[in-house]
Amino acid sequence: MSTCSNCTFLLNFRGSPFSMPDGILTRCGKESRALEGDWPPPINQPEVESCSLFIPYDSTRPKWEWDEKKNKINSEKHGIDFNEAVQACDADPKALRIPAPKPDTQWEKLEGLNFDELGIDKNKGNLDPVRDWYLFSHWDKVWKMVTTLRGEQGLMTQRIISVHRAKPDEEELYKTGFQ
Repeated sequence: MSTCSNCTFLLNFRGSPFSMPDGILTRCGKESRALEGDWPPPINQPEVESCSLFIPYDSTRPKWEWDEKKNKINSEKHGIDFNEAVQACDADPKALRIPAPKPDTQWEKLEGLNFDELGIDKNKGNLDPVRDWYLFSHWDKVWKMVTTLRGEQGLMTQRIISVHRAKPDEEELYKTGFQ
């Protein structure tokens, strides 16, 4: 059934530490609908509301992507390919995802990027160049995977930029889990 309750753009903030000004915690994350007013717009009755922008939620949709040429270079340089890193990260219950802390590694240069030529949509995910680090264990070593978001709200993937061995301070962060 094409209702908000089964839409990939459904955001449910119930149990979150903050509250919405209107008291409605179920929201629509679809950008074109959200851009019509305050983001994210409320959904009063997710079991009956719907719209022409409905896309069914698919738990099997890939959440990772990468450039194969970059993957090959990374594998030769660091001894691990992106597919193996993703599997190890997903399998590690202690894996951490944190925003990259340094401004020089956190931001991607977007000025001058020809979005149309590259086939990249201009949307919130693609215009927000924040980098994430994933720290995870594999082969009894701690690794760092650097990613950035790609795609539109609700359909975003993490685009892998690189995977390499974690530095000592990053290993410590992984071992302590922010404590």
